Amino acid sequence: MKKSFLLSALLYCGFSTFIVAEAFERKGFNIGLGASVLFPKVEYALPGIEIETGYFFSNQFDMAASLKIALGTAMLSAKGKYYIQDEEDTSYVSVEVGQFVAIRDVDELKLSYAGGIGYAFGHKEVELNVIRDRYSYENDYSSDTHLLVTFRYLF
Repeated sequence: MKKSFLLSALLYCGFSTFIVAEAFERKGFNIGLGASVLFPKVEYALPGIEIETGYFFSNQFDMAASLKIALGTAMLSAKGKYYIQDEEDTSYVSVEVGQFVAIRDVDELKLSYAGGIGYAFGHKEVELNVIRDRYSYENDYSSDTHLLVTFRYLF
């Protein structure tokens, strides 16, 4: 009785682990589509979309190119994501460097840095970014801070 129970428990655990591992394995190329909300000022928010394409070097590390478009602005960036645990549901941190452009005024180019935290569950991710940008316009240097909340689905 003990042997058969132990054997079936081991087989069940091994089989379950294999099935779960297959379900959340992150590898190869990926494409992400997301909906976002950009908070350039505390008073208002801008809805937007995000398109991301990247490559998983392992279950825990992803490099991607990202295009975020909100009403009147766009950001093209390179992004690195590190998933804290090698599991399906896990937190992650992200770092981005890119160009923030006001679509209505192309002369105003901004170099942006973003840091974020997120939570991945299966193919879905929720992320909160703090974007810090520095821009120059007619020899005037200034900087802004924005918040960005994104819900993304990875294919």
